[in-house]
Amino acid sequence: MSFQDEMILQRILVKLFHIEESIENNTRIIVKKNMELTGLREEQRVHDNSLEAARTEQVKARTAVMQKEKGIKKAEKALDGKVYRLYHPILLLLITTSCRNLNSSRSRLILRMLPGR
Repeated sequence: MSFQDEMILQRILVKLFHIEESIENNTRIIVKKNMELTGLREEQRVHDNSLEAARTEQVKARTAVMQKEKGIKKAEKALDGKVYRLYHPILLLLITTSCRNLNSSRSRLILRMLPGR
């Protein structure tokens, strides 16, 4: 083997050494990043579980509020009917009394306006 061949071979070996060193370095970085990513995935899983629990609580709360609102609306409707039934006779009496008083006042007024009175 000639000197020139040896130099070419040595240059190739040096390049291969540097490539191997880069591969090992990149492998270490990938393993490190993968471990960090595993930790982040676990953290995300915990946060996802918390989020799901919060959503479940929100649905339960919304359902409870809607049921309470329905109950309130039913109670209001029932109360409206009771109030109407309670005030209806009183209002009729007041209207009847007011109409009588109005008619009586009109009659007196008409009598006063007649000539000779």
